[in-house]
Amino acid sequence: MFHGGSRIDFRAQFKKRRTKGDVMSAKLSSIQPASGSIAGDEKVIISGSLLMNVVGVHFGPAPAIDVSSDNTKITCKTPPGDIVGNCDVVAFDNEGKKSNVITYTYVQ
Repeated sequence: MFHGGSRIDFRAQFKKRRTKGDVMSAKLSSIQPASGSIAGDEKVIISGSLLMNVVGVHFGPAPAIDVSSDNTKITCKTPPGDIVGNCDVVAFDNEGKKSNVITYTYVQ
């Protein structure tokens, strides 16, 4: 497209440029079971995508125990909860990138 005698390539302006090391973050979709004891030590399976580089999971501020992952699921044990109720769950990859947040509920 020409504008004022100069050529403008609009495609180049909107094309996302990726570098060789540019990797998307893990995407969490569900956690089963979705609730468990505030005492912790509950085995959970977190499903999602791009999970192969996950090295840690946090339930609120506390790290999960025995974390293992493949491309579509994370298996871990919950840490003890601070309070009864909802808790944000987030995963971290080996570069420190955070996933989206999902919710786990601590019960008595």
